[in-house]
Amino acid sequence: MNTVFILSDRHNAEFAGCYGNTITRTPNMDALAETGLRFESAYCVSPICSPTRAAMMTGRYVHEIGVWDNAFTYGGDHEGWGRHFSSSGVRFATIGKLDFCPGSDCGIQESYLATHRDKLDIHSLFREEEILPRDDLFRRHLETGPTDSICAYSEDHEVAERASRWLEVERPTDEPWVLFVNFNNLHRPWHPPEDLWDHYDPLVVLDELDERFTEDLSRLHPYHRIFIRHHNGERLGGETMRRALVGYHASCEVLDGHVGQVLE
Repeated sequence: MNTVFILSDRHNAEFAGCYGNTITRTPNMDALAETGLRFESAYCVSPICSPTRAAMMTGRYVHEIGVWDNAFTYGGDHEGWGRHFSSSGVRFATIGKLDFCPGSDCGIQESYLATHRDKLDIHSLFREEEILPRDDLFRRHLETGPTDSICAYSEDHEVAERASRWLEVERPTDEPWVLFVNFNNLHRPWHPPEDLWDHYDPLVVLDELDERFTEDLSRLHPYHRIFIRHHNGERLGGETMRRALVGYHASCEVLDGHVGQVLE
C-alpha cells in the first residue's frame, strides 16, 4: 500500500467547509472528508511546530522525547516512523518543510525543498527587559493584505509542483512508498491573491470576533506573555484582527488548491 501524507502548518480545522465553516471554500479537503474518515477526537500534542512534528514522527508525547518548543528539534534519536519505513523496505520521501535537526538520520531516503531548524538559544526569552533584544517580528507579521505576486505563496506552489512531479514521474514502481508533503504558507503574514482577498473581505465582519480574540493578555501562560514581550507584541485592534482573518480565510483556499493539485 502506498501513502500520501499531507501536512499543513498552522491550519485551524475550523477554517474548512467539512468542519462547518460557511465562509472558507475548501472543496478538495471537503471531498477528502466526504469520502474518507475524520478523526474528530485527535489533537496536536503541542501548539508549537517542532514539538508537534517530533511527536507526530515518534508517536510519543513531547515530555517523553524532550522536544519542548522550537528551541529543540527532532534528530532521529528516538525511533520514528521514518526509520521504521526505510528499514521495512518502504521508500520514504518528503517534500517541503520538516524543521528537523539538519544532517540527522530520521529514515528519510529522498527529501526535496526541505527546511530544517538548528537547535536555538532559548535563554534570550528570559533575559531582563532592559537588555532584551527587541525586533519588529511581531509588526512584520501584521502586514497582511492582498498581492498580485506569486512570490507571496511561491513556497507552497513549489511544493505542490514538486509533489505532483514525484507522483507522476518519479515514484517507485518496484517497492511501496510513503510521500510526506508539507505546506507552510498558512504561517503569517498572509498575502493571498487579490481576487481571493476581494472575495473574503466583505464576508468577515467584526461581529464574528469572539472572546478568543479579546482575551486579557495577563491570563496567558507566562511563556506566551514573555514571548509576546520579546517580539514587541501587543493586543491587536479590531480592524487589524479582521484583516488577519480575511487573509487567513483566503490563504486556506490557496492551500486547498495546492492539496487538490497533489490529489489530482
